[in-house]
Amino acid sequence: MTNKVTIGIYGISSQSGRAFLADYVDKGYNVIGYTRPTIHGNQVLDAIHNIGGLYLERPENSNHEQSKFISLGKSCVTADLEYMVSNSDIIIIPLPSTAHINAVEEMNKVGLWKRRVPIVLAPSRSMASPYIWQELGERYPIICFSTCPYSCKAPKPEVSLIKRRKRTYVATLEGDINRRHVEMVQELFPQAALS
Repeated sequence: MTNKVTIGIYGISSQSGRAFLADYVDKGYNVIGYTRPTIHGNQVLDAIHNIGGLYLERPENSNHEQSKFISLGKSCVTADLEYMVSNSDIIIIPLPSTAHINAVEEMNKVGLWKRRVPIVLAPSRSMASPYIWQELGERYPIICFSTCPYSCKAPKPEVSLIKRRKRTYVATLEGDINRRHVEMVQELFPQAALS
């Protein structure tokens, strides 16, 4: 399935959003990173566009992963929410739980409910599904993570510092999850214990 999945990320101006962007682009996935057109969001977009990618900083680690520049290649970053929603096979929302409903409402205005692509809440830290189902319809496919998969920082607009990937975390599969959704989640998050 690698490279056939297009990953949407809602919120690349956040620390964890930039970590998801850097990690998945580096692994060869097609990624559409979205940020709202705020002052900070535009700074992130401009910085990444200006250099055609972003820097992934890594401290010394047992996997011998090095700091490096990651070219966007076929991936993109944008403030066009409709483009991200229309072209993604799975959408990650790497924001605190207080921002989930607002993010879902914005995506719903550009047709998320019609697509029924799974959304990943990372972290969810709340009983989010019933509230999201009020917006998107009952049983919309949702994956809720117990935590963000990364310990990370974003020291500059064009930089993601991933200190480490967490070894184990729990994800619940909620709503109408089909076999393809499960396969995507297993591939994208191999460390996750699914329930």
